Amino acid sequence: PFLAGATLQAEGTVDLARLATAAESLLPLRNDMQLTSGIAQFHLGQRLDQSGRASNSARLQLRNLAAVSGGQRLSWEDALMIELSGSQTEQGPKLEADVQADFAEVQAGGSVSSGQIDGKVDFSALRQRLSEWVELPIENMSGNAQLVAEWSMESDSVVAAHGSLKSTPL
Repeated sequence: PFLAGATLQAEGTVDLARLATAAESLLPLRNDMQLTSGIAQFHLGQRLDQSGRASNSARLQLRNLAAVSGGQRLSWEDALMIELSGSQTEQGPKLEADVQADFAEVQAGGSVSSGQIDGKVDFSALRQRLSEWVELPIENMSGNAQLVAEWSMESDSVVAAHGSLKSTPL
């Protein structure tokens, strides 16, 4: 993930409505749907600190989706945001992740020596939202799940972890 000694920045915006028109098979929209607006924004970057150690970042955001399906107008302002970052520290690699959507929130961070994850997903909301826009290959998806976990390295060969996973029937 790190390009030794390099800095870079790439970012862009994709007009999803134009993409759906130009390449129908790339976006698996419902048959009766016409996407009228929506953007996917992305960012990839790597920078170096004063000692030359790299830190990377990536971000993907889907937003301002609008469509017409069966004569009904649909909109989804902030559909999805995913942020990832990583850096090389004196203690080793450090990673962080953040996912935000109507149906999910996940935050994770840490290193090999210690870290945590805290997330929740509402599968009913996920199915409801996605089925408005795309043909889903499954008919039933319900319930929710919540995960909270932590880990830490207690010695060179022992990692201690504890956490909880709670879910409703899926």
